[in-house]
Amino acid sequence: MRFTWGHAAIAIPATIVVVFTTVLIMSMAEDRKTELVTDDYYAKEIQFQDQLDRVKNALAFETDFTWENEGSYWVLGLTGNYDIEEIEGSLTLFRPSDSKLDFEIPMQLDSNYQQRVPAALMVNGKYQLQVLWKVGDKECYLEKNIFIQ
Repeated sequence: MRFTWGHAAIAIPATIVVVFTTVLIMSMAEDRKTELVTDDYYAKEIQFQDQLDRVKNALAFETDFTWENEGSYWVLGLTGNYDIEEIEGSLTLFRPSDSKLDFEIPMQLDSNYQQRVPAALMVNGKYQLQVLWKVGDKECYLEKNIFIQ
């Protein structure tokens, strides 16, 4: 028996169906882990305008926001048109790929407007550094994507 165009007319669509079905089943497999950015993602999306106002406040204070490696520490620098005694807030290191690696620490800037974060708290990979602080009655917010290596 020879392979003819009639056989091809049946084999090609059947092959396409098998390939697409296999890809669909593999993409929906249980071992693939997909997480939302945060558990209450949709509620946070509604509060987005408040976040934009916080960023505007930070920019109004002419805030300079740095993140540098100094040996076994990472150093956050947060300078602007405000006194160090007026500042209270927190740092959140958010890991998009694994929520178990997220952590938050209170902001405690030294006299140079810097805070040291032990490198041992983080594993290699991408984090989003989120800084939320309050100056007087104004809330400020800045964020930066960082890569720990």
